[in-house]
Amino acid sequence: MALPQEGQQIVRACGSRGSNLIEVEYPDGRSTLCLLPAKFHKKLWIKKGSFLYIEAVAEADSSVTGQIVRVLYEDDVKQLKKVPGVWPPEFQQLQPLEAVLQDKLQGVDLSDEEINRTSEKVDGRDESGSDSDADLPPIQRIQNRRVVEYEVSESDSEEE
Repeated sequence: MALPQEGQQIVRACGSRGSNLIEVEYPDGRSTLCLLPAKFHKKLWIKKGSFLYIEAVAEADSSVTGQIVRVLYEDDVKQLKKVPGVWPPEFQQLQPLEAVLQDKLQGVDLSDEEINRTSEKVDGRDESGSDSDADLPPIQRIQNRRVVEYEVSESDSEEE
């Protein structure tokens, strides 16, 4: 595990903004855009909540203020937390997956009854436990296809 070099910072990925731009959050709470270098295009995907090393880039008239140097995996994060003074204290409580769940569940308040009702709808069951397809109309015949109908009679099979 390589420690961050001079000029590199540890940030958390907030999401992709397209065109290989990633929105990141610094430990102090400010957000900015960082560029994913061409050597990582189509080889590396960054999930929301992942931790990264970035390097500051000075470009005039641009909202991109950094370039991604390295993606930190879970093992890297665990090792960096053990080294004193390296891991930002603001990120101390956040794990990559916990950060994603925290953002998704923020402001959501569901009771157990609502959760069960939602899971039943997803499974295709209603309250009675029956299949919910019974109340759907029958599928219509496709009009632009020729329908070939075969009749099987019992007398043909008896003669042979």
